[in-house]
Amino acid sequence: MEAVSPRINLSLLGRFVLTGPDGVISLPNKKLAALLSYLGCMGPAPQPRERLSTLLWGSHFDAQARQNLRQALFKLRQVIGSDAINSDGEFVCLNPTVVSCDVGRFEALIRDGSHDAMHTAANLYRGPFVDDIIGVSEESWSEWLAGERERLQELALNALVSIGGQELTAGRIDQALQAGQRAHALNNMREDVHRLIMQALVAKGRRTEALTYYLDIVSMLKRELSTEPDAATRALASEIRSGGAADTPEANLFEPQHAGPAVAEAFPTSTYAVTAANVDDLEQRQLTILVCKLVGSLSDRLDAEDVHDLITAFHRMIAEIVAQFDGFAAHYESSGALIYFGYPTAREHDAEQAVRAGRALLDAVRTLKTSFGAALQASAGIASGLVVVGKWRGAGNMQQRVAIGDTSDMATRLQAAAVPGEALIAASTRRLVGQMFDCRARDPIEVKGLPQPVEAWQVRGETAGVSRFEARRAGKLTPLVGRQEEIERLLRRWDQAKLGEGRVVLLSGEPGIGKSRIAESLLRRLDGEPHTRIRYFCSPHHAQSALHPFIAQLEQAAGFEPSSDFSAKLEKLEALLKPTAKNLPRDMALIAELLTLPTDGRYPALAVSPQQKREMTLAALLDQLDGLTAKSPILVVFEDVHWIDPTSLDLLDRLVARAANLPVLLAVTFRPELEPTWVGQPHVTMLLLSRLGRHDSAAIIGGVTKDKPLPDVVTNQILAHTDGVPLFIEELTRTLLDSRLLRETTDRYVLDGPLPPLAIPTTLQASLVARLDRLGTVKHVAQIGAAIGREFSHELIAAVSAMPPMDLDAALERLTASGLISRRGTSADATYAFKHALVQDAAYITMLRSRRRQLHADIANVLVERLAATVERVPEVVAHHFTEAGLAREAIDFWLKAGRLAHVRWALREAVEFFERTLEVLATLPESRSTLEQGFDIRLDLRQLLVRLGEVGRALERLREAGTLAERMNDEGRRGRVCAVMTSMHGGLGELDDGLASGARALEIAGRLGDLRLRILATSFLSQVRFFRGDHARVVDLTTDNLSALPTGWALENFGIAAPPSVHDRGYLIMSLAELGRFAEAAGPAAEAIRLVAPLLDAYAVGWAHLTDGTVHLLRGEWAQARPGFERAMAVIRAGNLPLLLSLSVAFSAWNMAQLGDASEALSRLQEGEQLVERQVATGYVGNLGWLYPWLGRTALLLGRLDDAQRLGTRALEASPHQAGFAAHALHLLGEVATHPDRFDAERGETHFRRALVLAETRGMRPLVAHCKFGLGKLYRRSGPHAHAQKYFTSAAALYRTMDMPFWLQETEAEMQSDIRRSAS
Repeated sequence: MEAVSPRINLSLLGRFVLTGPDGVISLPNKKLAALLSYLGCMGPAPQPRERLSTLLWGSHFDAQARQNLRQALFKLRQVIGSDAINSDGEFVCLNPTVVSCDVGRFEALIRDGSHDAMHTAANLYRGPFVDDIIGVSEESWSEWLAGERERLQELALNALVSIGGQELTAGRIDQALQAGQRAHALNNMREDVHRLIMQALVAKGRRTEALTYYLDIVSMLKRELSTEPDAATRALASEIRSGGAADTPEANLFEPQHAGPAVAEAFPTSTYAVTAANVDDLEQRQLTILVCKLVGSLSDRLDAEDVHDLITAFHRMIAEIVAQFDGFAAHYESSGALIYFGYPTAREHDAEQAVRAGRALLDAVRTLKTSFGAALQASAGIASGLVVVGKWRGAGNMQQRVAIGDTSDMATRLQAAAVPGEALIAASTRRLVGQMFDCRARDPIEVKGLPQPVEAWQVRGETAGVSRFEARRAGKLTPLVGRQEEIERLLRRWDQAKLGEGRVVLLSGEPGIGKSRIAESLLRRLDGEPHTRIRYFCSPHHAQSALHPFIAQLEQAAGFEPSSDFSAKLEKLEALLKPTAKNLPRDMALIAELLTLPTDGRYPALAVSPQQKREMTLAALLDQLDGLTAKSPILVVFEDVHWIDPTSLDLLDRLVARAANLPVLLAVTFRPELEPTWVGQPHVTMLLLSRLGRHDSAAIIGGVTKDKPLPDVVTNQILAHTDGVPLFIEELTRTLLDSRLLRETTDRYVLDGPLPPLAIPTTLQASLVARLDRLGTVKHVAQIGAAIGREFSHELIAAVSAMPPMDLDAALERLTASGLISRRGTSADATYAFKHALVQDAAYITMLRSRRRQLHADIANVLVERLAATVERVPEVVAHHFTEAGLAREAIDFWLKAGRLAHVRWALREAVEFFERTLEVLATLPESRSTLEQGFDIRLDLRQLLVRLGEVGRALERLREAGTLAERMNDEGRRGRVCAVMTSMHGGLGELDDGLASGARALEIAGRLGDLRLRILATSFLSQVRFFRGDHARVVDLTTDNLSALPTGWALENFGIAAPPSVHDRGYLIMSLAELGRFAEAAGPAAEAIRLVAPLLDAYAVGWAHLTDGTVHLLRGEWAQARPGFERAMAVIRAGNLPLLLSLSVAFSAWNMAQLGDASEALSRLQEGEQLVERQVATGYVGNLGWLYPWLGRTALLLGRLDDAQRLGTRALEASPHQAGFAAHALHLLGEVATHPDRFDAERGETHFRRALVLAETRGMRPLVAHCKFGLGKLYRRSGPHAHAQKYFTSAAALYRTMDMPFWLQETEAEMQSDIRRSAS
């Protein structure tokens, strides 16, 4: 009988996945998943209900816990079936015939132990046991889960190591290396894994890489565990060294030379002709380089053997000290050494460590004595900067680790300028260390090859009693932004603490989020209150130094000075402790010993065991706090506790507990990697600091710039790169201000040229690269991701990376676990994103340009060949990668495609950016007829887009560039296109005569070439200029002829105009017909324009058609019919971000709303319209101002805002010196203002109306003629004579009647009747 497979599959190795016959089964909560995970892990073994209830509900009362378990089992049976769970009262288990669990299969395969079984088991282990079940806050569950994860991971690791060994023995080296790398991704502390990888690398002939890997192990074990490799690993490394290949002298592996000229002078026996051994091994990094050399000649005083012994001791001393401070001795010479900090692994505080190492070396050199007693001295130079560093091949084919760049030269020059016993640092290093050290400026130093002397600083010692925050933030702080809620909570806790209810506040957040800034702000807020403050600072350099924060605080509080002798220090300590000590002799003995102060018998050491003395010392420190609270409340700030030493942590635990009953507020700052045990205590508050929003982030930028605005493009770039982290925002803003990319004016900063990619601030580089270096070999995957972009898909990185799929998945899992990237989705459908843009930048810039180019080329090719859908959707991504790869021709094609696609989608700003990028790339190609033609066409496309966006100046610049290209090519057709387009530009700039001349020249060229397209283009633009001049009859002729000449098949082509001529020309045609009073003739073209744009997505064409249709109704006085056109136009125009059209539509609709009686909306649009017009003026587009101001003025007049109406009418008149039609409208408005009942001025009104009448009659503008006569009639009705009033009323009414303008006819007839009645009375 065939066995039936279980219908439910439970996967726990990795993410929790429950599947049934119909696919994935979802559980309603994490507790159910946890319960099922436990039962699945236990297999068919029955589990007591008591154990299950305690495991998951241990914090509840027993009865409630049992009830919760019953409910959970009931819900599970509902979801997966009642037969899936067996229960016999007090015991529960899963039915193995129904539910299959991968943990059981995994363990069975491990027990089998065969090669195939181990392989299958390793593949089954997808990741840590149920790594997505989080939020189950039960202590028993957490303890069991941690143990189970560790047990299963250990089994997987053992399997991988076993597989690797078997593959190595069988000669399958690649498979062995893959097994080792997978094991390393799971646990980088297992030395058997490290040995497997080293052996595999040697077997592949990569002996040097194996030894480099060993160096990384040494560094990692020292950093993480304060230990060294075990005997087996050291023996393997020794064996690899002794068996070095003939072409790679391994004895010299750790002695690379540097190729800089200053180093060549300082280390004359070195070999400097170096070439890259492997470009993938080279990186661009920020290093701090220390050069230390003995001063003076030894051979004059000592014989050769003594010199040898002394130099050997000197080198040994350098190696020991450099190791203490995490440096890398790159090169030794008889008289000195070249030391790198930040390579091969970067650390957050490399610059500080370099300075400490330099001072330690100078101090240690003084202790070296020759057999003849001769004293020795050395000097040191330290500089920081970008270098290219990695393995280089020198003379004899020897591989070396060399840093190429100016930084080594600078350090060497500084060392040469230093006097014996002195350490000089460059300004670059001084910026990084801030006020951490007491530095004195030296006279500038002349440096060969540099035009100006360089700054140098003498390091005199480490600054005592200063926080890292204070040291790095010398100078005035910017205003605190976005943390008011946190400050208020701290102040409330302080108020509670003052009443004797001690409080502890934990401030947790990522680096740079503002923990120390909040603490500093709290201290400043309490400056005026009576209290005692105590500050403790943890340090990454003293994480294993017992009680370092307390020792430093005591020395600072006692006022110790470096120059004081032991006796003086003892007296100061006694003065500090005496007021609060419960037992002064005992406490003095304990604390003096802690501070390594000899007491000369005044306070004899206590005769107790070390453990007792430790306890007594901790008690004495706590008692001091008790004593201080008797005088006043105490504020204790304990900073950077993630670097705390174990003994201090023990004391801090006790301090937290004791604070509950004292008038104490204890504020503790730390990074998320620390998981404090105090959370949950009643007097403890946890504040998790989140990133700032856009508004608060922008406010920080304002604080740095002292509220001088930056250009929007700069602000947006800063915000995009800094992700709401305050420190990142401040440092990137300061870097930009110091870079001279921005020019400061009286009220703002101005960007004079294009904004280049933002550089990572030097103050942040070390910490960002350190995060990547901690990943080891996984960093390579982060670099590929960084080249792809801020966000990258699993599909794309898998296609680009050469790593085997399992290794890549393991690397991505480790990157996710590290917190540098986040993941959405699962498996092959996952998408990853860098959590910080600056981390992405750091991963990217560490690669050399050649490596980046190759990666970008690979990415682009994969996109084109495999991901066609992505290419169609976002061609700009492909264009970017081809550009960065240096493949200009391929890039141009995709930039053009991206620009055209953005244009179609009406993403105009993006379209402009893509076309500009096309021009940039095009400029890198050799000039040819093809590139000139392409450059010409792109510039014309750009001109059109820029005008739509209101960027008239840039549009004119691009058009003139196109004209230059046309002349260089001597291309008559392109010359004609420039003339045609320049017609429109002249019109927009108010240069109407120039516009007519340019249009005439374009028509002449079109006629000579027989170019119908050019003729249509030129005529369309000429009609615009004629409209601006008020030549409305001529506009009707031009547009009518042009529309007749336009072939039917070309109706929706735009010819390089903002809208197709079929729509563009009809707009000017119907508005001119309306100005001439030929409203009936306008109806047909208006309806046709609306019909033509119905299927279009082009916002300009749609907006223009509805705007001009509404304008015709407006000019006729059909207020209700005008409104739909304006509303439709404004909606489309706003969505399309078309400022020039928006100003027109808002101005016209404002008057329309006023006529409809909606005063509130009319006023709103009046105010918006004025703002839009002022912005338009700023762009230089002034050709239609005389058309805009009168409509806004008429709105103001209807709203009773007479001063505004007068001002706007005057502006309209001033803007129209050569535009008679617009001037006529302005004069009519001024006449209406002058004859308003509230400020009636008959003489002035009559003058304005008559001037307007002359201009309107000359141009056949019959509606305006009628309005002027109507205005004169009203003027004479009030001022007399009566006959004149009737004359003008009659004439106006006749015109209104002829033109079928019923609203105005009724208005006129009403005035006539009123005048007749007044005369009769």
